[in-house]
Amino acid sequence: GEGAELLPRLCPPRCDRRGAPFRSFMPAVEKVNQRLREEAGGGRLSVDFPGRVSYVDCGGPFRAGGGRREGGEEEAEEVVVRLMPDRLHPNPEGHQLLARCLE
Repeated sequence: GEGAELLPRLCPPRCDRRGAPFRSFMPAVEKVNQRLREEAGGGRLSVDFPGRVSYVDCGGPFRAGGGRREGGEEEAEEVVVRLMPDRLHPNPEGHQLLARCLE
């Protein structure tokens, strides 16, 4: 296909509507995860689907500890790039870790 030619022209998955790179996906990820924890732990999902919904945090192996160091300087990576090469989606090794987490 034309993927090899098309991909370099596309904005990476870390871009806003203007095409500028996001500084971080972590605030959005944390917000979504918090909402899922609430919904699965007594919120509407647990009420609508009793005994069928639970929350499992499988993110540990993917977090690189990025963010701010002392003095305000930013670390280079927030995720383990070996497992998430585009810094958003897991590769096959990352999917294996997710599967093990959900067993």
